[in-house]
Amino acid sequence: MMIMQPGSKSSLRHWHETEDEFVMVTQGELVLVTDERETTVRPGDCATFAAGDTNGHHLINRSQTEARFLVVGTKVEKDVCTYSDVDLRVEINGENDRFTRKDGTDLK
Repeated sequence: MMIMQPGSKSSLRHWHETEDEFVMVTQGELVLVTDERETTVRPGDCATFAAGDTNGHHLINRSQTEARFLVVGTKVEKDVCTYSDVDLRVEINGENDRFTRKDGTDLK
């Protein structure tokens, strides 16, 4: 369960190469931001993000009250997470994650 205070973001907008994600709002009101649009989501609303879909996403709490959502992922051992709005990728391997630019060059 994730708890978001007013004005907070769940993460930078991102997508996963090999991990599926599912989110369900349980309390409050959030805004789901994707490449195409912003959508208000409320308790009971759900969204899914398939592995490999390059449509970056995150949630923002623009309300004045705390919000909560459940997030479920496939938690694969190896994945690559790309951040849509910044020049950042993370290669996740379970031991030493590697942070690079989108072109694969190491961040220094």
